Amino acid sequence: MNSFISELEDELRPKIDRVLQSRYLARLSSGTLSFEELREFAIQYWYYCQYFPRLLAAAAANVPDDQTRDSLVKNLWEEHGKGDPSRSHRVLFLKFALALNVESELDQRHPFASTDAFVHGMFKLCQSSHFLEAVGALSVGGEFYTSEQFRLILSGLERYSFLSASSLEFWRVHISVDVGHYEEMAISLSRWTETEEWRSLIRRGAHQAIALDLVFWEGLENEAFGSTGKP
Repeated sequence: MNSFISELEDELRPKIDRVLQSRYLARLSSGTLSFEELREFAIQYWYYCQYFPRLLAAAAANVPDDQTRDSLVKNLWEEHGKGDPSRSHRVLFLKFALALNVESELDQRHPFASTDAFVHGMFKLCQSSHFLEAVGALSVGGEFYTSEQFRLILSGLERYSFLSASSLEFWRVHISVDVGHYEEMAISLSRWTETEEWRSLIRRGAHQAIALDLVFWEGLENEAFGSTGKP
């Protein structure tokens, strides 16, 4: 692993831990959310799930070379089921929504302001920022810890007897594939760590992405339980 990337991972760990140890994610991972709260979670996460391929595409469009773009394109291909529409990650998520009887509401409900801020903040970062900020956001600021996040989510969802293994495939798939996605992104970034300017761009994108992710999870907490965090 490139020394700068390794140091950045360590630098970001306190912020990542704030996300992974957020109160809402703790409730989700312990399986203590009610059925209605799970349905609301699905609605909010669907909004991000729909946007994620657009984040990858927006970032890839600004990358100037094939080598750096390659990891983004592979991730995007995976998101679309590697050419099999039935394996698209949106299709897998809909299995989860169906188990919660919420699929008809996914495109009818408005996202929370915090969810909207997270998604559009990420899209602006990927579309309008320097490409190194975008790749930094999606890699060290995203895929680096996504598998940890999904393990917590899956551990909680598996506690609900009405959720079958098939309905949880979306979460299970990401635990394994996101590790590979991150490794490929980190390798592609290694050639862009030679100057302080490049390193600063990567670092800034990663910090911004994690801050936006925290907005999403704290927003779920506040909407579900109020600012006091009491159910």
